[in-house]
Amino acid sequence: MDATSLDTRNAKRDEHLRGSDFFDTENHPTFTFAVNGAAVPQGGTAEIVGQLTVRGAGSPQTVTAHVTASSGDAISLAMEFTVDREQFGMVWNQLGMIRGLTTVTATLTFARAVV
Repeated sequence: MDATSLDTRNAKRDEHLRGSDFFDTENHPTFTFAVNGAAVPQGGTAEIVGQLTVRGAGSPQTVTAHVTASSGDAISLAMEFTVDREQFGMVWNQLGMIRGLTTVTATLTFARAVV
């Protein structure tokens, strides 16, 4: 994902989040979630195992996702999971106002690659 696309609807906050205290988008313009495995049992949920990489630091993640759409060649998933931002070098915390744990919300669509 393009880390510079961050939009909290507050330009000043977005500028700070893109800076070196947080995402450091000048040096790390993207963050990724590489899927290593997935199980989609009957019932509309999926268990996704992967590696989240932010600011060049990777952290293994296992998340539960809800299937929002599917076809023969694609599946869309909505997920929410918690990460410790300090694992990714985001340690700025003026006056102790920000907790280390952050909730990530994502909607992803996976399509079968044509080889």
